[in-house]
Amino acid sequence: MPIRDVLKSVGIRPGADAIKSTSVDGWTAGTPLSALTDPGRDAMFAIGMNGVALPAQHGYPVRMVVPGHYGFVSATKWVTHLEVTRFDDFEAYWTKRGWSAQAPIKTESAWSCPSRTGTSRPAPPPSPAWPGPAPRHQQGRGAG
Repeated sequence: MPIRDVLKSVGIRPGADAIKSTSVDGWTAGTPLSALTDPGRDAMFAIGMNGVALPAQHGYPVRMVVPGHYGFVSATKWVTHLEVTRFDDFEAYWTKRGWSAQAPIKTESAWSCPSRTGTSRPAPPPSPAWPGPAPRHQQGRGAG
């Protein structure tokens, strides 16, 4: 079920920029309202998976799925409560621990390595997907 349809039916208070979701165990997440109302984002309440009811370990009876955001701000399992609010008005579970409040997935990164001279130089990410030989410290571990 698209989350934007549920929000449209209950209404969104003026000035709101977040949805605070709460799970059965009290865990909370804050999700940007714009991510939940964007028709191209397909944010949803999931009640099933692979043609069957959502298993308990994946959030039965309902969990949030919001493409483009990390789970700690968007993938509340066992949803029991939603509140249309503002990020300024609450701190979610991981936000209290210093994590980003909105956490969009960033598809670009800059890597640098310090040199012995104290300057930085660009470096490839340490990833098996890097098109080249594995760095020495990764050889023999499935990289490269």
